[in-house]
This record gives sequence, structure tokens and C-alpha cells, in this order.
Amino acid sequence: MLAGAGVAALAAGAIAGYPLWEQFLGPVRQHGSPFLPDHYKNDLAGFARPSSSMLLHTRGSAAFAAAFQGRLPEYLAYLGWPMLIALAVAVAVAWRQLAARAVAITFVALEVASLGGTLLAGGHAHPWLALPWYWVQSLPVAGSAIPDRFSILADGAAAALLALGMDAAVARWPQARWPGARWLAP
Repeated sequence: MLAGAGVAALAAGAIAGYPLWEQFLGPVRQHGSPFLPDHYKNDLAGFARPSSSMLLHTRGSAAFAAAFQGRLPEYLAYLGWPMLIALAVAVAVAWRQLAARAVAITFVALEVASLGGTLLAGGHAHPWLALPWYWVQSLPVAGSAIPDRFSILADGAAAALLALGMDAAVARWPQARWPGARWLAP
């Protein structure tokens, strides 16, 4: 195993050695993040206002998303009111489970981190309100992170929370008629 790892390390060094040296030690290396520390963050209103890439949107919500400071590709916060309500119901139904509580807390923490260091609500900056990411964004590795991308991880936590909520609902009300209940094993 050690011989194989040594051969792999030599091969990787031969293939990637020079490009890695150029990137980290070369004359045009990047110092720090190329992005402003608090630019790419989610707007609080973005959780409920769909962009033009969503099937159901209004002209106003599309214009709001198009004016987002991170531009449309970074408009990642949207969940919508129905999904936010479904997540709240899932938390209420599955709160007795430790996993559901952990996933709910993770979801909220990731969404708060996605708001960046200071609050942006309705397209208006509120620099007087420092959020938790404000104290983390100056740390060496965290300073290179783009806060609005925490929404992608939060979407995974939301999916897990919905699954836990459905599982708890089926376990709590087994006699209820659920669509697809015949697929559930007793």
C-alpha cells in the first residue's frame, strides 16, 4: 500500500507540480480573496421572491432578482412561502427526534450564514446590523468563502428536514390515508 501511495504521489507531483507551483508561488499569485468580503450575500427578501428563472414569478419579483447585487447567477436564497411553511410544519411534527432538531438548527445556521456579515433586506443594506458571519469573514479560510452559497447546503438540510417530517407524520398517524401509503412497509 505504501509503495502504491508513493507511486501515486510521484505521478501526481509530476503532473500537477508545476501548475501548483505557479498558482501558489508564481509571479501572478492571488493574495486573499478576489471578492469583496460582504458583497455576495443573500437578501432576506430573496427567500420569498422568485427570480425570472422560476416558472411562477411576477414582473416585480423578477425585477427584484435582476437587481440583486450578486447578479442573477448568485440569487440562491429562494425557497418560497409554501416551502418555508412546509419546513415549519415538518419541524413541528418531527421535533421529538434528535435528528430533526439537529437538521433544523443546521438549516437555520446555514441560512443565517448565507446572509453575510451585515443585513441586506429588500435591496437595502443595513450595515449597522452585524450578523454572525461578520466575525467569521475575517478568518483566513472563511474569508475566501462566498456566503450566499451556504444556501445550497441549506437546501440539502431542508430536503432532509422534509423527509424527517414526512417520516414522523406517517409514524404518528399510521391509520391516515396517505398518497402512496401502499408503498410503505409496516
